[in-house]
Amino acid sequence: SERVCNNNFPGNAKEDVKHIQHLLCSIVMDLKQNAALPADTEISVMGWSFGGIHTLFLADLEQRKPQLNAVRYLAVAPPVDLGYAIKQVDSFAKVSIPWNKEEAKKHVLHTFTSLMGINSAVVMLPEGSVFNRLDLTEEQAKFIIASNFRLTIRNLLLKKHMTKALSGIKNNVEAENRVHLLEELDNFPFRQYTSFFPVAYEQLVKDTSLRSIEQTLRNNKKIRVIHTWDDFLLDGPDK
Repeated sequence: SERVCNNNFPGNAKEDVKHIQHLLCSIVMDLKQNAALPADTEISVMGWSFGGIHTLFLADLEQRKPQLNAVRYLAVAPPVDLGYAIKQVDSFAKVSIPWNKEEAKKHVLHTFTSLMGINSAVVMLPEGSVFNRLDLTEEQAKFIIASNFRLTIRNLLLKKHMTKALSGIKNNVEAENRVHLLEELDNFPFRQYTSFFPVAYEQLVKDTSLRSIEQTLRNNKKIRVIHTWDDFLLDGPDK
């Protein structure tokens, strides 16, 4: 896996899926050889959100170059248009701008305690089953979505930057400068992150759109997609 992935910045699904296919095949082979997994075990692949995009692109790749031979591909809430989805998530990062110090402390603490279930509310369904509803405002929900996304980008860039200095990042990795480096990376929007890709942003968005594999999505009977009607990463006719 290190041999395949060590020179790549993840995020371009069209390229990512080649590595994912290799890794999944290696995992399945290892399990069958070393974990007494029956040779005829059927494999299914499931991904959520951007992982859903990867799942669908994997199905498309497998249709052309079969290796894993999965029997089912399930994508849960995959964005159709990556460009629109990224704009949405990046806009969520701005919800905290008007917060003063006390408001920020209140929102952040409440958000994370809710996620840990401390302030969750129990809702009864008609059938008598229950689920936990997080006690979050819309702003707090947007904040945690954007924070989680930015944290992923920060960790990727930090690891790369510590291995070899990246152009476009001002701060170095020296310990006394680490806080400034983290603050810089925390404010790295996805479009700026894609400057490290070998393709232009516009081409990346086009290549990663589910419309680019429309025929596979229409005709591959192994594919299943689950979506919600109010997904904020979908726009207009994509809903």
